[in-house]
Amino acid sequence: MFSDAVELLEFINTNKNAENRVCEYKTGMSWNNANKDFKCKIIRAILAMSNLQDGGYVIIGVEQDNENNYQPIGMTEEEALTYEYDDVLEMANSYADPFVTINIKSIEYNGKWIIIIAVAEFVELPVICKKEYPEILEAGRIYVRPYRKPESSAKITSTELREIIELASKKSLRKHLETMAYAGINVEEVIPEQSRSSYSKERGSF
Repeated sequence: MFSDAVELLEFINTNKNAENRVCEYKTGMSWNNANKDFKCKIIRAILAMSNLQDGGYVIIGVEQDNENNYQPIGMTEEEALTYEYDDVLEMANSYADPFVTINIKSIEYNGKWIIIIAVAEFVELPVICKKEYPEILEAGRIYVRPYRKPESSAKITSTELREIIELASKKSLRKHLETMAYAGINVEEVIPEQSRSSYSKERGSF
């Protein structure tokens, strides 16, 4: 998460020509006054970034100028205050299975406010969209941020699917290692010698 306006502006300037896998920009407006299309596009980005290792950011209050560069236009403080954590999380999780994890921060810049929704990678299982919203969200789909284009999409490639499976497998392995350790089992003694380095890497500092 960005700590201040300096870090945020540095990030935006670095990525001013285009969005990328870990960043999606949205026009600044009140959450309460926004239509459901706008909200569901944010939800779609949250679902997709949940399926990325290390997650990503939805940055609200950034618009393209005449040269198609993204600029931090922001919104009023009153509009920024409408992005209540509980409200955004509740709506996101009404579409997510099993759930998403987010954090919301507002940063002031030149008298205007920018909202950052930091999206964490999924906890154990990849996030699936569990209900429909016409033309934006499709039930039963896994949303991703493709390599080919900076967008949130359900058109998943084999490379992106393998990436998600590998991330889920690592999390499952880590959980099993922790369970074994809690049970008093010395993991180093029960796994083959040739596999110990990879197991130790997954175990980390546990």
